[in-house]
Amino acid sequence: MQELMKTIDSILQNPYTYLENLSRSKPIMGYSCTYAPVELIYASGYHPARIIGLANNVSLSDVYLQSYACAVVRTLLEDSLLKKLDFLSAFLFLHTCDSMQRLSDIFRINLNFKQFDLILPVKFSSQTSKDYFLDILNDFKSKLEQDQNIKIGIDSLNKAIQTYNDLKANLLKLYNIKSNNPEALSYSDLSKIVRTSFIMDPQIINKISQNQHQYSKRLMIIGSICNHSVLFETIENKNAHIVWDDLCTGTRFFDELTQIGDNPLQSIADRFIKRPICPTKHINPQYRLDYLKRKIDEYKINGVIFLFIKFCEPHAFDYPDQKNLLEKIGIPSIMVEIENHNIFDEQTRTRLETFIEMLGE
Repeated sequence: MQELMKTIDSILQNPYTYLENLSRSKPIMGYSCTYAPVELIYASGYHPARIIGLANNVSLSDVYLQSYACAVVRTLLEDSLLKKLDFLSAFLFLHTCDSMQRLSDIFRINLNFKQFDLILPVKFSSQTSKDYFLDILNDFKSKLEQDQNIKIGIDSLNKAIQTYNDLKANLLKLYNIKSNNPEALSYSDLSKIVRTSFIMDPQIINKISQNQHQYSKRLMIIGSICNHSVLFETIENKNAHIVWDDLCTGTRFFDELTQIGDNPLQSIADRFIKRPICPTKHINPQYRLDYLKRKIDEYKINGVIFLFIKFCEPHAFDYPDQKNLLEKIGIPSIMVEIENHNIFDEQTRTRLETFIEMLGE
């Protein structure tokens, strides 16, 4: 495990350098969110890599974006304008929120990436949504085949599905180890493993040796993107443990496996419909509240941290109902809003430490 973490730390120090080196042997397709059909991208011959902007300061993107655009969009555009993403052969935009949809337009008009777009359904509760999802996957498959001058067969797609199922299953094993034995693995390391899996070649992550121990402070983090290893270390240095998350840099990437069968595109669509949704998607008004309550019971959560990026409206819309649920069932919570997903400030550290101390021993 120690050697694995050394490799992961090296990659995360400069993921663009890692991807630039990889691009010399394989074309890389960047993508913007975990609703990307990575199995289809992988089967086409591209290496799928989720790109999360690294810029701490943004200036060039101000020319193109309103001041209320979130840091996820601003930093991704900033890195692109600074030509830090020139190693990419293509980019896939998933139309999740309005800001990301407009970023797709800015890329298409002002930058020279080969670009693909998937206009995802918003409602996942109807048969027409499922049919539409399959249609756009078939269309994307045809575009990839034309672009790469290949035919993506059932066998190659099922092989890619199995590769990513192995990865997702092993990530889930690590989360379960963390939940059952918090001391076996820090959430900071766990988060690094997940974030590295967005850009590395898919691989099976080995089990971690575990020791039995019980902790009273068992936390869950809810939000979108979080790159703050220091934030996680701050929490766990206070004798608290993050045993589950609802993050798109966490469990939403790997929760729910894809079935292998005669219609792999249908299986990919079904998996996206079945996996836990983010606030940009809708099944019914109670769905995300039921999911939160279920995970609290399953993982014995006794504190919740809402970690939101400023101006991320979908999460802000969900928050009041989630907060009301937690108050009703007696689970303490705190909402922390951050300006930039790459920067962790002292005020945030103090608020988190105070919250954890309030949970008692």
